[in-house]
Formats: sequence, C-alpha cells, structure tokens
Amino acid sequence: MNLVHAPFYNKYVNTIKGSIHQVLEDQLTHVDKFLNTLTEDNLNYRYAEGKWTLKEVLLHCLDVERIMAVRALMISRGEQTNLPGFNENVYVENTRSQHISLNHIITDFRLVRESNLSFYSMLHETLHNLNGKMDNHTVSVASLWYIIAGHWNHHLTIIKERYLTEAKDQ
Repeated sequence: MNLVHAPFYNKYVNTIKGSIHQVLEDQLTHVDKFLNTLTEDNLNYRYAEGKWTLKEVLLHCLDVERIMAVRALMISRGEQTNLPGFNENVYVENTRSQHISLNHIITDFRLVRESNLSFYSMLHETLHNLNGKMDNHTVSVASLWYIIAGHWNHHLTIIKERYLTEAKDQ
C-alpha cells in the first residue's frame, strides 16, 4: 500500500501491524468491548487541569474518524483541492458533551466504524493508492485508514495510562 502522509502522523501509522482492514475490524470489537467497561462517572474524569474529560477524548476520536473517512472519500473520488485542517480544541468545545451519554457514544462508535468498514470494502484496491492534499501535505487514501486506526490506538493508550489508572488512585 502507498502510505504517504505528513511526518506528524507517523505516531499513529506506526502503531499498525498487519492488514489495515483486519485492524479496523478488530478495533470494532476491541473498542466496543472497552467502551462497555466504562461508566458515566469515568467519562467526566480529567487527569489534569485544562485537559479534556474522558468523554471529550472519545468524542474527539469519533470526530477524527469521521473527518479522515470523509477525506478518504474525497481523495478516492478525485478531489484535487487542499482539504483543510481543523482545530481539535474548537471541535471538542462544540460537542456539548454534557448532553451525550455513554450508551450514545458506544452506539455511535459502532455505527461510524461499521459504515467506514463498508466504505473501505467498496473501494477498489487501486483507489487506496491515490494521493491528495490535506492541510498542505500530500496524503494517500491508504494512510488515512492507518491514521484512523492508529489515532484510536494512541488515545486508548492514553486513556488506560492517564484516565483510568489515575482515576482509581483518587
């Protein structure tokens, strides 16, 4: 596969081992199972002043998955414009997360991932190798899928290390 992306994304892409399609499918089960171990109380925890709550982190991950999948769609369909970046902090502020339940997050994750898996499967293999522009950097459709899965890996590690462990200590 043609993995082309800005160096910033290496921290996500490099966490993926094996078939990206299989990783995305495995995450559907793994992340769903993990989310079902959480409680509403867990969701409101933040490990430091000024950091996002656990709920905000999860909503951020869902936002990123949606954005990267839309970018994959646009590039695979021949979009030539430079796709804009986004300010993750503004997005998180505008989730109005206090009104979103854990059950809704779990359901949303399943629906988003199942939709993205369906889209991934419909893409002809040659389309994964197409390149486009994203935030002034060249990116391949293939890399976007790696970024989606790797971004979840990155944040799940942070959640386990900083949110759930520290929350138990208090």
